[in-house]
Amino acid sequence: MKITSIDYWRLHSLGQFENERIGLHAEVDPETENIFDCFKDLKATELSLQKEGYLIEESKRVAEAEKPVTVVTGAKKPTLDEIESLKSIEKTSSKGPYQLITKAENSDNPVFDKLRSYIEDHKGFVTLHDMKFWNFSQSSDKMGYRKK
Repeated sequence: MKITSIDYWRLHSLGQFENERIGLHAEVDPETENIFDCFKDLKATELSLQKEGYLIEESKRVAEAEKPVTVVTGAKKPTLDEIESLKSIEKTSSKGPYQLITKAENSDNPVFDKLRSYIEDHKGFVTLHDMKFWNFSQSSDKMGYRKK
């Protein structure tokens, strides 16, 4: 048997029920090329492409978060006292520690919905009272924040 081509595909999860499939195809000359080396090269190339794509997407997301956003529905801005009335849990991500606010922990506090509406009006990212807030997803009952 002579292997004359290799296909390498990998599925990457982007979060929020989104995936990205990256695939490569290579023609191999079995007389002059080692099939295992070709496979390693394909895999390394795919990982480089995925990493580059991730960096580009992350840069776009950060740039989008820094852009001033026009308020859509006019939700009222929560005060610092209102925000401090919310229960939160300290968590850590690759970017450092942050506070997680959940609907379950704040089911009796109407400020949760006020803050969530305000963040949604600002496309999921907002800076309030020297803190950066974000929604984990559009339909989520989780928000996070960290001090600048």
